[in-house]
Amino acid sequence: MDTKLLRRIKELNVFLLFLLICFGCDPVDDKLAIVNQSDEELFFVTSPHSDLSKLYQEGLDQHGVEVKYTNYVEEVEPNATYRPTHFGSGNAWERYINQVCEGGKLRIYTFDLDTLKKYNWKEVIENDLYLKKVELSVDELEKMNWKVTLP
Repeated sequence: MDTKLLRRIKELNVFLLFLLICFGCDPVDDKLAIVNQSDEELFFVTSPHSDLSKLYQEGLDQHGVEVKYTNYVEEVEPNATYRPTHFGSGNAWERYINQVCEGGKLRIYTFDLDTLKKYNWKEVIENDLYLKKVELSVDELEKMNWKVTLP
């Protein structure tokens, strides 16, 4: 084979690898920042629901299998910032809030470690054992520069 042809094939492979690295990953939107200004670790759940009980469901699925479900709980270290991601392009959080969240507002429920150790999820949710609940629209989040400070 001609050396020029081999060189062109190698350059093409490098270019294709570059494109794959740049555009092959699923895009995520990480503009939302949860800031913990306390000296203790905090835990939070984002939810589209205004009713905390909708975060926990148990029972039988369509196949008769017992299920228990709770939204995923995220941790924010003391005096740190955590950026929860939402899959999609740069405006995935906006789409989620405007199209999925009740009333066009994202809810953020905050919990402390002691509560989560002492009570199971069902008790936490049934008794509203959260430290703080915030409800924010896209406009409100934009005014806050997508930064939510806890507690």
